[in-house]
Amino acid sequence: MMPDVMSTRGDLFSRPHLRELVGVGLAGGAGLVVDYALLWVLAVRLDVVGWLAAGTAFALSAVVNFSLNRRVFVARGGELARQGRRYVALFGVNLVVTSLTVPRVAGLLDGLGDDASVLVAKSCVVAVLLLFNTVAYRRWVFHHDERPA
Repeated sequence: MMPDVMSTRGDLFSRPHLRELVGVGLAGGAGLVVDYALLWVLAVRLDVVGWLAAGTAFALSAVVNFSLNRRVFVARGGELARQGRRYVALFGVNLVVTSLTVPRVAGLLDGLGDDASVLVAKSCVVAVLLLFNTVAYRRWVFHHDERPA
């Protein structure tokens, strides 16, 4: 069961929590770079079919993101399976939230034009999810439980 993510034991912007917030942002940025770079190599340079190139790049970027976030939260190796399951569950939540909210937020920003509105909407959703994910990583995904999950 996921702990209450709103009770964070301290201010989200205190020094240790700010380090985590920046670390999660950098890990996400690294995942994004891997996603886009691998997608470009597979789809453009190697002419791999689009759905396979996109899926492969996205999956590898998730592995990079998870691996880097384990370092940010100094996760213990013995908990890898439990943390992996929790990360996949959180990833699913993020996927659903992003899929449902980006089009709605983009609709509110119609005056910016189609291209800009969807990119601005995605950026806004990612910013909110960054805060949520930082707390979820600390309190649930990489939390050092004494009891098995």
